[in-house]
Amino acid sequence: MNLIILNKNLKFINNDKQSIVYKIKKNDDLFELKNIIDNKKPNNIISIDFAVQTNEEITNNEIIVAKETLVINSKPVDWSIPRVDRWIETSHDLNKSICDVLELENIKHRIGSGLELEFNKDISKRRNAKKWINENIKANFIDNNSNKISKLVNPENHNFSIIRIINNGFPLENSHKVRGIAKVNEFFKLFLFYRLYIRKFLGELQQKKILSKISKIYSNE
Repeated sequence: MNLIILNKNLKFINNDKQSIVYKIKKNDDLFELKNIIDNKKPNNIISIDFAVQTNEEITNNEIIVAKETLVINSKPVDWSIPRVDRWIETSHDLNKSICDVLELENIKHRIGSGLELEFNKDISKRRNAKKWINENIKANFIDNNSNKISKLVNPENHNFSIIRIINNGFPLENSHKVRGIAKVNEFFKLFLFYRLYIRKFLGELQQKKILSKISKIYSNE
């Protein structure tokens, strides 16, 4: 059985005999997800969500399969190059199987590294900050939850992969509470992202049944 950890706006997969789908909610404490992992003991765990690229060579609507993830728990002024042992690696074999699906369906993709920031407000607009991340940490994308999920899953005990759909229009959530006008602005940013920026590409993924095919990888093992 596979466990698919899905952005709640990706509605192309539902629970079936081969896979369990857990949809990430905003400010999710992941307690329920941990219980599912502990109780169901899935063969493979695959996280599918969105992320922002760190350099212009990576184009919108490209998919990155992460070979590893990292978190930086500090403000940009305090950033430093993390030790190698802080990276959490994903499953090489599962990553290869995912890339095989994407290659067969002619979906642009690459293997890369992911970064989660404690303070990510407006990072999408900060070209120099993203450039520093790309050049010094060698991370290809920034997202909201890759490292949290990696730690929860414990890749040493599970076949685990992280898939991120790249688009620089994706509004990364701020770790602080959003209120008032800022909350309204955030709502409209998300609405525009899913209805305008990414809609066509998601339609292609749905037409080719990409996420469904990925969710069934290794399902018979």
